[in-house]
Amino acid sequence: MSRAVIPASLLLIACTALSGLADELRGKAPFEIVRELQLEQDRAVLQSEGDPEKERERIAGIGGRLGGFAPQVWSEPRNARAIVLYVLSGGDPASLRKLIDSKAKLGVDETLAKAALAYGEQQDAKAISLFNEVDMATVDPSILGHVALVRALLVADKDAPLAITYFDMARISSTGTIVEEAALRRQAILYSKIGDLDSFETLSSQYFRRFARARYGQSFGHQFAKVAVTGGYAGEQRMSKLTQLLEGLDKQVRREICLLIAEEGIAAANVHMVQFGSDMAETLVEKGSRDAMRLQLYEAAAVVATEEADKGREMLKGIDRSKLSARDQGLLDAALRVASEVMRTPPPAPKSEEKAQGQDGAGADGDAGQKVGSAAIARAEAAIAQTDQLLSETAR
Repeated sequence: MSRAVIPASLLLIACTALSGLADELRGKAPFEIVRELQLEQDRAVLQSEGDPEKERERIAGIGGRLGGFAPQVWSEPRNARAIVLYVLSGGDPASLRKLIDSKAKLGVDETLAKAALAYGEQQDAKAISLFNEVDMATVDPSILGHVALVRALLVADKDAPLAITYFDMARISSTGTIVEEAALRRQAILYSKIGDLDSFETLSSQYFRRFARARYGQSFGHQFAKVAVTGGYAGEQRMSKLTQLLEGLDKQVRREICLLIAEEGIAAANVHMVQFGSDMAETLVEKGSRDAMRLQLYEAAAVVATEEADKGREMLKGIDRSKLSARDQGLLDAALRVASEVMRTPPPAPKSEEKAQGQDGAGADGDAGQKVGSAAIARAEAAIAQTDQLLSETAR
């Protein structure tokens, strides 16, 4: 089998990068290396900085460095906790596997180490079983948040109340870190899944106030909008609470969330929520801006297949296509297609039908008219059905 030839320049870059990392880590204990990694991850995620691909490469490089320490190093509790923390943070479990297999003396609870290893190796059932043997009261505060977050993630689909308990523990013990950010957004969505919209709103409000500009802030915004559109926000009381939540946010954050609600409303064919999101965003967008074009697009797309099709089509014509993202350009095309089908003039009745009308009188004429009208409606419905999937996909 032939092997791909790697350009010498790429090999040089890779070797230089690894050499630089090795120089940087030289002389540092495992707990110092992992502590610096945690600080870097907090800064990168919470401030939406850095290159995720380079971060993954660095994490992998650190795994290699941890695997090179002498066995006796891991009897020091700080170092043993560090390698557990590294694996719980998404690091390569190979170094921890090597230690456990060699029966090296670890300065951390052996069951906790094995639970972390099972999690790192994606053996979820085994990880849950081992974590159940760990007394959380004995877990060192420096890694408690990560342990609690992982335990919550492992049981979220099976035992929501237990997961919520662990999410709470993770948030409280790791304030201001990526652990709190992850626990907060995941717990909020879990509340929505079990129908506790009051708690969903409370945690969502906290997230938007503190982490809206984090790396995963936009993703959570989409999730929040989807819940708002499909999660039971129909009654006046519920809508009032949603309005109150949004009005309490920073204007820039509120504008983006309202636009996302309108966007998700298109995907769910929920005209009411499209209008709700559009109305709240209207005073927050600058005339002629990209956001203004997005807003006009969502409003128009919501009405082109209704009795206000004329209005929707005119709104679509006034949109500056160059100011739309590729995704929204796809939505514009789909909406124009629907408008075209809905507004198409019905074809004249076939001659055979005209002859029948002349012979049978008004009754036949009425039947033919009904057939023509039905045909037009059928064409419109078919067009809507054909573009429905595209509307859904491009609105996301």
